Amino acid sequence: MEKTKSSFLIHLDYETLLEDLTLEDKGVLLEAMFAYSSNKPLPKMKSLTKMAFKFIKRQMDYDNDKWLRKCKKNKENAEARYKTKGKEDMPYDATASDGTQTDATNADKDKEERVKSKENGIKKKEESIKNNEIVRLVQKLYDSIVANGITYVVNNPPNLNNWYKDMELLHRVDKVSLDDIEKAISYATSDTFWKANILSASKLRKQYPTLEAQMKTRRAGYQNGKDFSDKFDEVFGGANG
Repeated sequence: MEKTKSSFLIHLDYETLLEDLTLEDKGVLLEAMFAYSSNKPLPKMKSLTKMAFKFIKRQMDYDNDKWLRKCKKNKENAEARYKTKGKEDMPYDATASDGTQTDATNADKDKEERVKSKENGIKKKEESIKNNEIVRLVQKLYDSIVANGITYVVNNPPNLNNWYKDMELLHRVDKVSLDDIEKAISYATSDTFWKANILSASKLRKQYPTLEAQMKTRRAGYQNGKDFSDKFDEVFGGANG
């Protein structure tokens, strides 16, 4: 990142990214943020730390670009004021000799740019929250697989950046909500068959249609059984009482 100022922002929503990092990894991540903002070589990071830094880096770039745009705008406004110096007697909303409005027009443009910048900021915030949730789901899948005692995954640490890409595609391209992805992870890592077969995010994405169908079947079966039990109690409950 081009060094343009002597500081960078730390956003509160980074907390989600840091939840599953060790204290040592958090320190490495902070070191990477300082290095990136100063155009210095990045420290060596583990897979999960790299993934967290990937999103923080994107936010740092956005914050820096926003600051540069603000500086540019302030410079343009200062130059405009300098050029019009000596014309203080001209009304604020005066019309120039060519029939165009000057200050009023500039004020409208400034307002439009502020509104647009605010909208972009909101979109960026929403995107950051979504990205953090995907990171959390990747970590949940990995932790659940490890908890199931799958030694292959433990002895061969996966590339979690690739897991993130598959999880993001499942959400963005396949149109599966984050809540439904989390339900699928919980189901797949607790089911006797699936917990031995879904050992990556790519496998989760590939098998999601089957998982979804099975979850719906089980929910329907549970509800049918519950309805029968309620009906049985309604008919025979009084007699048993």
